[in-house]
Amino acid sequence: MKTCPEEALIIFAITLAVYRPTAIQAETWQSLRMEASAVMGELKYQHGDFSGARETFRDSLRSSTMLMNPQDQVMALDLYRSAELAARERNYKAAREHLEILLSRYPDSPWTLKGRALLDQLAPDLDKKPQPSLEEPLEASETPEPLLGRIQAAVKQGAAEEALQLCREFAGNFPAHRAKDEIRVLAAALHLRLGRAAQAAKILEFAARQSPSPELKAQARYLLGASLFALGRHQELLEALPLPGHGELSSQWTASALLWRAAAEEKLGMDGAAEEHYELVLRLSTSSSAKAYAWAAVARRRERRGDIPGAQAALAAAAHEAKAAGLAELTPPLELAEAHLLYGRRRLAEAGARYLAFAGKHPAHPQASLALYQAGLSLKRLGRLQEAVAAFEELLEKNRDSVYAAETHLQLGQIYTEMRSSEQAVAEYRRMGQAGGKAGAKESLLLEAQVRYNRKDWAQAIPLYRRFLAENPADSRRGEVEELLIACYWQQDKENPDLFKLIELHPESPLAAPVRLEAAAQSYKKGDYQGAAQAWLAFLKSHPKNALSRAAWLGLAKARAKLGDKEKALAAYEKSVSGYPPSQETPGAWYQIGLLRESLGRKDEARKAYAALASQKPAKDPSRLKGLMRLGLFYELDSKADQALRLYKEIARLSPEDSPLYAAAFKRVEKLARPGGAEALLSLH
Repeated sequence: MKTCPEEALIIFAITLAVYRPTAIQAETWQSLRMEASAVMGELKYQHGDFSGARETFRDSLRSSTMLMNPQDQVMALDLYRSAELAARERNYKAAREHLEILLSRYPDSPWTLKGRALLDQLAPDLDKKPQPSLEEPLEASETPEPLLGRIQAAVKQGAAEEALQLCREFAGNFPAHRAKDEIRVLAAALHLRLGRAAQAAKILEFAARQSPSPELKAQARYLLGASLFALGRHQELLEALPLPGHGELSSQWTASALLWRAAAEEKLGMDGAAEEHYELVLRLSTSSSAKAYAWAAVARRRERRGDIPGAQAALAAAAHEAKAAGLAELTPPLELAEAHLLYGRRRLAEAGARYLAFAGKHPAHPQASLALYQAGLSLKRLGRLQEAVAAFEELLEKNRDSVYAAETHLQLGQIYTEMRSSEQAVAEYRRMGQAGGKAGAKESLLLEAQVRYNRKDWAQAIPLYRRFLAENPADSRRGEVEELLIACYWQQDKENPDLFKLIELHPESPLAAPVRLEAAAQSYKKGDYQGAAQAWLAFLKSHPKNALSRAAWLGLAKARAKLGDKEKALAAYEKSVSGYPPSQETPGAWYQIGLLRESLGRKDEARKAYAALASQKPAKDPSRLKGLMRLGLFYELDSKADQALRLYKEIARLSPEDSPLYAAAFKRVEKLARPGGAEALLSLH
């Protein structure tokens, strides 16, 4: 089926504006906009809409100012028609200016011949001369060609909704026109571009079966694959896109449709089939465009298998095919993919260099911020912190509103924390909160608190943690934050009632035991001996094997002694020396055990307690020496003067000469020979 010129233009528009939208970089886009405006301006002029034509040609000329090399023919048309329309309104000065530019810049254009003739008619005293005879516009035609031109212009301008409406108008007015099938496919493509994959699929399912042209049917299948893939209907996609027959892969559209099929197979876990079909495109297709995408997919699959050299080779092949196909838009993502590949395999120095090169080479690319962010991460992980800071700050300088801004402030905060620049870290975390919305503000608060905590600035950390808990009651990290707050209270404000409330919520906290022990000690200091005893008992019930349990037994013993309960006090002291290794509290405990046993009339048991002190350390411990003094008296009662004398001499040797113990030991040595002396002294105690 032969394609008419209008149909060829529509197919070109589909290819350029719908199938490859990423190809339209700034220069290309303005060029298309300029050309489309010129086409629309001419259509309006031909239909007698002079006011509309004047504005549209003006828009085309405005677009030309944004181009380094605007198309000669389009510029010449714009200038001539603008001059003509200005002359029609008797604005001869503007008409002459347009014509002079036309004649000087585009001397070889067909429009220049008409322009020279028109300029000759524009004498300085035109008011005295008849109005020049300008070209009369053609009568409005009943044929579809003007409407096709408007569709083309709307597509080129990126006005998808307008183009879609014009397609509907065309289908309604010219249902039998030979371009109807192309218009149907274009309408589906426009739906797809507008994000309406379901509507596109509905149209394309018919077009893929019924289109009379094999080429158009292949285009419809390609678009149908894109639509079904976007909808996640992967199994339907396989059914709708049969495997191409022998020789069919020479068509760009058929090869590209096979790429959709392979991608769907990957999604369905059919890795073997997917790989086979990517390889089929590479072996049989003549389309460099399809091969470029196939090589990119192969690179991804090789990378997953850990074949890094193979993946890099595939990316290089993809770049080669993309260049051959004129797919300039594929070069940046392929360069970025290679950098990602190196980063994923921890070849950080190479990855960082590639990311920085990408950002320098493509500063206006949408992924330039990502490249700088990844460069910063690479350098940070390498320990090259100053270089990482430079990359992150460049990102913020060039694109402060980037989606990576909050994460960049986070990374800077972490780096400054590592560099011990706490205030700079806090400043970055606060900026992260400003850039990251509600979620960022929450994380910012927690991170600032952590900086204060790490710096042991408990007084500033406490209100930050409390604010976090108040503002985020359902946060999954609430328990962790409460434990950090417990630690802050323990360091800064041990008597805060909130500390004990938090301990009740977190009985397994490492600080639960010391906090409870401290609470009991505070009660004891305040004279609440009953409350202290109950607190120590509760501690021993909750933490029976805790290293602090000995201190709890000792505290309980003191509280019971203050309450006058000697039996329970003695039992607690005995617990404190049973099953625990010797410590600095042990001599005092044994001495109290001896005294309590004596007071309860258990002389022999008391003697054993005092004897236990002989092996305790340190030797100069006052409780040990006092216990040995009591043991010496017991020896005297048993008429073991030599043993008593050895003890008194040790006490005198280890005690300061001005101490009561020294004096008592010296006195006992003097009076050992006096009958009844030891018994009398013992009775005094």
